[in-house]
Formats: sequence, C-alpha cells, structure tokens
Amino acid sequence: MFRTMTMAKKLILGFATILLLLVIVGVLSYFTIEGASTGFASYREKAIRANRMGEMQAAMLMGRMEVKDYIKTHAEEDVQQFEQYLATTENILKELQGIVRDPERKAKIDASTNHIQTYGKTFAQVVSLTTASDRLDAEILAVNGPAIEQRLTQILESANQAGDTAAVLKAARGLRSLLLARLYVRRFVGDNAQADSDRVNREWTELDAQMVDMDAGLQDPQRRALLAEVMRLKAEYKTAFDRTVQLIEERNQLIEKTLNVLGPQFAADIDAIKLAYKGEQDTIGPQVQRANDRGIFIISVLSLLALLFGVGIAWLIIRGVMAQLGKDPGVIADVTKQVAAGNLAMDFDQTNLRGVYKDMYGMVERLRQIVGEVRVGADNLSSASSEVSSTAQALSQGATEQAASVEETTASIEQLNASVQQNTENARVTNGIAKSSAEEARRGGEAVARTVAAMKEIASKIGLIEDIAYKTNLLALNAAIEAARAGEHGKGFTVVAAEVRKLAENSGVTAQEINRLANSSVAIAEEAGKLLEQMVPNIVKTADLVEEITAASGEQAAGISQINEAMSQLDKATQQNASSSEELAATAEELSGQASQLQETMSFFRTGGGSARAKNKSRARTLAPAVSRVHDDDAGTVDLDDFDHKDFERF
Repeated sequence: MFRTMTMAKKLILGFATILLLLVIVGVLSYFTIEGASTGFASYREKAIRANRMGEMQAAMLMGRMEVKDYIKTHAEEDVQQFEQYLATTENILKELQGIVRDPERKAKIDASTNHIQTYGKTFAQVVSLTTASDRLDAEILAVNGPAIEQRLTQILESANQAGDTAAVLKAARGLRSLLLARLYVRRFVGDNAQADSDRVNREWTELDAQMVDMDAGLQDPQRRALLAEVMRLKAEYKTAFDRTVQLIEERNQLIEKTLNVLGPQFAADIDAIKLAYKGEQDTIGPQVQRANDRGIFIISVLSLLALLFGVGIAWLIIRGVMAQLGKDPGVIADVTKQVAAGNLAMDFDQTNLRGVYKDMYGMVERLRQIVGEVRVGADNLSSASSEVSSTAQALSQGATEQAASVEETTASIEQLNASVQQNTENARVTNGIAKSSAEEARRGGEAVARTVAAMKEIASKIGLIEDIAYKTNLLALNAAIEAARAGEHGKGFTVVAAEVRKLAENSGVTAQEINRLANSSVAIAEEAGKLLEQMVPNIVKTADLVEEITAASGEQAAGISQINEAMSQLDKATQQNASSSEELAATAEELSGQASQLQETMSFFRTGGGSARAKNKSRARTLAPAVSRVHDDDAGTVDLDDFDHKDFERF
C-alpha cells in the first residue's frame, strides 16, 4: 500500500506521523510545564509573602530600635527614622490585607494592623511627654539650679567676709544639699530610678530646713535679699522637677504597658504567619520537584520513541521517493541545471529510465523539437517583418508627401478665406455708409422743403411790406398836396412829407428786390428738393445692392470656412495616416528586432550538432516567400504541421 501512494501522500503521511508525535510530546510537555509553572507560581507567591513578612519584621524591629534609641538620646533623628519604618510596615500590612485570603492569617494581619497603629500613636505620646520634660529641664532645671548655687555662694562669701561663722556653716550645708539634689535630679532624668527621685526630695527637705535657719539668723539686708531669691528659685525648681517626675512616670507607663507589650506581640504574630508560609513552601517545593522529574522522564521516553519512529518513517519515505524520482536528486538537479543553462544535448542513462528521471528525458527531447520549430518560426517572422517594414516605410513616405500637399492647399484656402472675409467687411462698411448717406439725403430733402416753405412765407411778408410802402408813398403824396394848400404854414410839413415819400419809395424798391430774390431762391430750393428726391431712391438702391453683396460675401466666406474645415480634417486624417504609417514602420522594425531577439534567445539552447540548425535555416528560407504571399486563410501554402500559429499574432 505504501508503494502505491503518491509522493505527496507519502510525505504527508510521514510528516503527519512525526507531527502527531511532536503534538503528543508537546501536549505532555505543556501539561508538565503548566503543572510546574502552577507549582512554581504558588511557591513564588508563598515566598513573596514570606519575604514581605520578613521585610515587615525587619522594618518593625528597626523601628523598635529607634524607639529604644530615642528613649535614651531624645534625638529627633530617631523619631524621623521610626516614622519611616512605621510607614514601611503599614504599607506592607495594607498590601498583605489585599492578597491574604486565609481567615486565620487575615485576622492576625488585621490585629497586627491595629497593634502597629496603636504602637505609633503611643510612641507619639511618648515623644510628646519626653519633649515636655526636656523643655522643663532645659528652661527651668538647668537654669535655676546654677542660679540657686550662685546665690548661696554669694551668701557664703558675704558671711565669711563679715565673720559670721554660723551663717557660713548654714550656707555651706545649704550648698551641699543643693548640689546633692541636682546630682540626683540628673541621675533620675537619665535612668528614671525612683530611689533617685526620693533622694532628691530628702535633699530638698534638708535644704528647706537650712534656709529656714538662715532666714532666722541672717541680719544683713543683702544676704537676706539673696536668701529670698534662693527660696523663690528653689520653689520654681521644685515645681518643675515634680512635673518632670510626673511626665517621666507617664511616659514610662506608656512604654511598659503599651510599647513593650505590642512590639513583641506584633513580632510574634508576623513570625507565626511567616513560618506558616515557609511550611507551605517546604511542602510545595518537593511536590513540584517530583512532578518535574516525572514529566522529564516521560518526555524523554516519548522523545526517544518519536526519534526511532521518525527514523523509520524517514527511511520509508526516502525509499519511496527514490523509486518515484528514478535517480538521485543530485542527478536530477544536474539535469535541471543543464536545461536552465540551455544545454539540450546532454546524455541520459537509458538503462534505468523511470519516474521523474524518465519524464525529464522526455521533456528534454520535446524541448529539442520545440526549439527547432521555434527557430524556424523566428526566421519566418524575421523575413515577414522585414517586408512589412519596407512597405510601411513606403506608405509612410507617401502619406508624408500627401500631408505636405494638403497643408499647402489648406494654407491657400486660408488666404482666400481671409480675402473674402476682408471683402465682406468692406461691403458691410460700404452698406452702412450708403444707408447713412440715403438717410442724410432724405433729411436734406425735408430741410429743403421746409426752406422753400419758409421762403414763400418770407415772400408773402415782403409783399405786405411793399404794399405798406406804396400806401405810405400815397399818404406822403396826399400830405404834400395838403401842405401845398396850407401855404406858408405847411412848408415844414411838406419837407417831412417829401422825406417820408422818399423813404417809402426806397422801401418799396428794396422790398421788390428782396421779393425778386426770394422768388428766385424758392425756385432754386424747389429744384434742389427735386434733385434730392431723385437721389434718395438711387442711394437706397445702392445700399440694398451693397447689402446683397455683403450677404453674398458672408455666404461665400461660410462656404470657404467649411472648405477650410474640411481641408483641416483632411490634413488631420492625412497626418494621422502618416503617423500610423510611421507607427506601422516602427512596429515592423520592433517586430523585426523581437524576431532577432527571439533568434538570439533560442540560440541559448544547444540541441547538439549543426545539421539540425542548417536544416531549420533552409526551411526558413523556403517558408519565407510563402509567408509573404499569404493574404488570407485560404491562400496559405505553409505546412501547419511544422509549427502552431495560434501562439503568434499576425500583423
């Protein structure tokens, strides 16, 4: 069954089997690693929590040490350090409260949180009490003590100078009690021992007794004034010391009953939780180790089995593949390289032709045949493309000459079109001028008619003037006659009448002359009006003729424009034909170049011996004329069995 499988199925079966083994090993490895990862995560979680517990323990321990140091030194630096450690502890507690789920541990953490908060508040009270006692010590005890000593010393020296031995003795005893009291005050402030406080009180009692004796025995006003200051300062000192004792006792109560109790209890609770986590780590660690060892063993066994099975599958696949390939893959690769290099004249071992090796032998033989046929086709294509190129070049030259002639004709028609358009424009202008002249002649005739009418009216008015002159002459004549009748009294009037008569005669003569001229002008104006009436129709007719000429010129220009457009289209068509001819020639040359390139490309293959190539060349020379004579599918003389034309494009 394995022998009858294809190579793909064999490879698929082999690799699928190996992949199945890899999947099994991978799944087992995944679950093993997942278990180890889960165990390690749990172990790491416990370790992190235990480490955080340890960090919190260390922070709290350092905080308690800072508390101890502060109680001894009263340094502010210790308070700041304690606050830092306290903040670290509280942060870790807050973190653990969010991640711890065990009820018992969570209860201890909650209790520890309350304890640490109480611890911090109590320490703040201790700091406040300590600060107050230190302030009393610095402001009163450290000031009033030396002042009391100074006053008693002055009393002692003054009494000694005065020779008052009793006062000297009492002052010395008072100094002794004061110094002892101050000494035990320092000791009490340092170690807070109750015996030191009691001793201070006894010394104060002794000092009080000495001051009472001095008050009774001192007579000097200066020494009594000093004693009064001593008593006042001593009272302030005693009050401050009593308050200091009270503050220290309150502080010590807080330390003993709160700090010294909560600190160890907090440490014990945290240590218990840390030990519980450590116990879980000690349990989980060996379990994870055993699971890892078991997984490593199983994976190793399965990997070995997969390796052995894979070797067997590989042997079967190699055997089956060699049966299908026929030869070693190196031999087949060498054949492929020879074909890729163009060598088709290689020798095959024909004693054991099978599988892929046999198919490659057939492929090479078929390639030899195809290469020979392609070479023949390339030679035929080269000859045909040469003839097409020559024809296309001749056609391109004729089209170019035709395009030049069309361009010259188009240029002449364009010149004629320009002349016709110029004539049309001139006729249009002349038509306008003629119409304008006709209109002006018509208006001139109307003006002449109006002039004739006016002259006639003037002639009639002049006739009236002539009649008036005649009548005036008659009146002047009658006046002269009447003046002559009057005799001497009418001489002056006769002279006037004579002058009026002369004036009337002159007016009559002038009026007659004007009337004659007016009549003559009327005749001339009437004749001019008649001439203008005769000219207007002629001018209008001339304008109509010019308009007809303009219309004819426009039609002629339109016709020439159409001819010009047709010639332009003919020019474009001719130029396009010339361009197409040039493109055809270029295509033919390109086809010839591709044919040459195809020949060069096919020369890459070596089919062995020169007889085949010579035979192919002779066939190409034989077939080339036949190809040049082919005009349609029925006129061909080429043997279609020599090569297949369906892969070639015929131009």
